[in-house]
Amino acid sequence: MTTNGRFLVCTCIFLLAWAHERAIAQAPDSSGRASGFLDEAFRFSGELTAYGEVNGITGAPRRRDPSTARLFFRPTLTVFDAVTLSADLLLSTEGNSARQDINQIGLHPSWRWGRAHIGDFSDEISPYTLSGIPLRGGGVIINPGLLRFSLLGGQARRAVYGGSESGSYKRYVMGASIGVGDEYASFFDVQVLRVRDDPASLADPNPSVSAFENDSLDMTYQNPYATTPQENLVAGIRTRTVLFDRAVTWNVEANGSLYTRDMRLEEDTTGSVPEFVRGIFKPRLSSNADFMVASDMMLSFSPVSLRTGYKYIAPGYTSLGVGWLTNDQQEFLISPMVRIPTGTIMVSWTRQNDNLLGQKRNTTVRQTATAMVTLRPVGEWGTSFRVVYSSMDNNAPGDSARYGFSTVVIGTSQQYSFSRQSTLRSVNFDYTYSGSLYDLPVRPDVRAVNHAVGVGGTIAATEDILLLPSVNMSASIDRKTTNWSTMLTAQHRTLANALTSRASVMWSFDNQQANSLRFRLSSTWSVTQSFSVNAAVLWTRYSSPSMLYGHFTERTAYLTLTQRL
Repeated sequence: MTTNGRFLVCTCIFLLAWAHERAIAQAPDSSGRASGFLDEAFRFSGELTAYGEVNGITGAPRRRDPSTARLFFRPTLTVFDAVTLSADLLLSTEGNSARQDINQIGLHPSWRWGRAHIGDFSDEISPYTLSGIPLRGGGVIINPGLLRFSLLGGQARRAVYGGSESGSYKRYVMGASIGVGDEYASFFDVQVLRVRDDPASLADPNPSVSAFENDSLDMTYQNPYATTPQENLVAGIRTRTVLFDRAVTWNVEANGSLYTRDMRLEEDTTGSVPEFVRGIFKPRLSSNADFMVASDMMLSFSPVSLRTGYKYIAPGYTSLGVGWLTNDQQEFLISPMVRIPTGTIMVSWTRQNDNLLGQKRNTTVRQTATAMVTLRPVGEWGTSFRVVYSSMDNNAPGDSARYGFSTVVIGTSQQYSFSRQSTLRSVNFDYTYSGSLYDLPVRPDVRAVNHAVGVGGTIAATEDILLLPSVNMSASIDRKTTNWSTMLTAQHRTLANALTSRASVMWSFDNQQANSLRFRLSSTWSVTQSFSVNAAVLWTRYSSPSMLYGHFTERTAYLTLTQRL
């Protein structure tokens, strides 16, 4: 089916569901007391959204499909105010064989002491084992009384042939935890994660050489190790201790991991791995084992609070169940905050370093110190001041390998609101200074100084029309560049605020002959309390003589229909 055809199908499904819902809402109630009982026992709610987009570009290669359609359906059924059944359905024209599937459908029932998933979902066992990745499978998380139990599993990736950036084997994930306590109080959990790729889901690419054609050699080569089937086993504990009516909260997580980079290599029989571990994880020549520990404590004794943290992630610790994890890292954190009658004062300091085992020649140390004051001296005036100092140094003895920098950022934000009866409703001002000094022995005394200023406001042209002008400027002293951005937005409300329309124009330019002009026109119409329409048209022209494809014009239009059930 073509993209336009799929969009037509999605739109028809949406309109049919909307018409059906409106018909039910307007139908006379003839069931009497039985209908009233059913309405109280079973409550159906949710949201149905159809989205369509068309776009075009001239002067540069196309960056996305000329048209896109998506259908979202999120129904929720509540039974006797005790059990909630929710589902997620996402159908899109954007998925293809070169990427992971974007279409989703899932059912998510929940009740007072637990929840479950069937289909597509994303949930968490802990931040360093299973968290932040989409799964297609099922799971259950329960906490009846003191017992805590979680079991989540499914397919995390499908097989996609490609290189190191886009290729992947079919991947399956299974995670579980069991413990005692309460999620919102103190608890102790034992957790385990098992991740395994299917080596048979992709055929090993082999180098191939064709015959000479037109006096040239046409050679095609695929690196068989660019994408490898991986395996991972993680086990550990996670605890939370809450004391003195939540004045003290202490979180600790400690895990060990076994990780295999390439499951196709032969088994490693030289290590001292226990036999019961070999039964679920077979170590190979590309396997390694390591650990991590993280601790975070919050002390809250009004008006003072203090947060401290420590994190140690060894170089070999790996969890394929989290979306992003940086290993070979040690971090210290301390952040006190004081609440005063007119605002808050916050200070924080963070230090990170790598090379935990001394295996590298140099150790990179990063530090960040922040101080922020937020005040509201009077009801109409809000102000804030911030200072951030950050530095990095690798302490390399040789000039060719040494690098480092230090940066200071100083800024302030001011906002003043006037009476709603005045023409000038509000004004705001922002200023930021940043200065950096780079420690590069091969290029000594490299500095960078930048200033950024922004001014804006809100003007009531009439009772129904607001104007929002803004001007922003940033200047790099060392590069001798200046960038300007001016924007004017007009907002109009009518039909008892049911229809809101906005028109904006933004012009950006610099002293290097680069400029862009952008127009946007959008409207949001609440047709009824449950049905709304949102439409927008965007036009952008960009010009930069120094860039490849630096002169192009792009046009986009989209339409969104939303029905709340």
